[in-house]
Amino acid sequence: MKIFASDFDGTLRRYDREKPYILESDLDAIASFRAAGNLFGMCSGRAFDSILKEQKPIPYTDFYIVTTGAVIGRVNGERKEFLYEKEIRRTYAEAIYEKYHDNEVFYVHMDGDLYRIGKLKGGESAQRFLKDFSKLPEGKIEGVSIGAGTRENAYRIVTEINEAYSEVLNGFQNNDYLDVVAKGCSKGEGINQLRSMYPDTCIAGIGDSYNDIPLLDAADVAFTFDFAPEMVQKHADYVVHDVKEAIEIFMKL
Repeated sequence: MKIFASDFDGTLRRYDREKPYILESDLDAIASFRAAGNLFGMCSGRAFDSILKEQKPIPYTDFYIVTTGAVIGRVNGERKEFLYEKEIRRTYAEAIYEKYHDNEVFYVHMDGDLYRIGKLKGGESAQRFLKDFSKLPEGKIEGVSIGAGTRENAYRIVTEINEAYSEVLNGFQNNDYLDVVAKGCSKGEGINQLRSMYPDTCIAGIGDSYNDIPLLDAADVAFTFDFAPEMVQKHADYVVHDVKEAIEIFMKL
């Protein structure tokens, strides 16, 4: 058995056309990979509920490394199951909100759900709207995400957060967004947790952006794209055109 972990946005769901789309050839390759007895799963910065709603038309996959590695889960029927979860203190999330909520989007990942705080319309289908942070219910806060508007602004904010909270939080830039999780969490640590669940199994990973570098470094075989930033390509074993090509290479190894 082999395991393949894939980023979602920019990797499976492409953005080089007018509307986001998923390649049918990638879906066919995933289906064949799983039919051969292998495991295919997501490795995303999205919240658990968000990825379940946004990944369609992909059927439920075998595992979900979500919220940038702070959560690992699977789906049993229609029910989410948490295999691993690491939270951050509410006070940290609230302090980040107070300083950065004027940006385009502010999300809180809690108990696998996604809360959008401030703006009460727009965005993705999975979100729950709240007027301000004080309306957030009690629960395990797994991370926060900020839509910064530009890559430059996202870099500035994530640098500030990493400097201010270096002992307790990790921030990762994903183009014009950034994700903040507990210290030690990353997509790469999610792969390490997955490896502990499936020892002695070869794991491949694929991603397209800076926050995927820990995923590529932790995977046994790392893939990225010819359109990915040069820095990301340096962390990959193979540079491919699509997920299908990556799966085909991985199956021959």
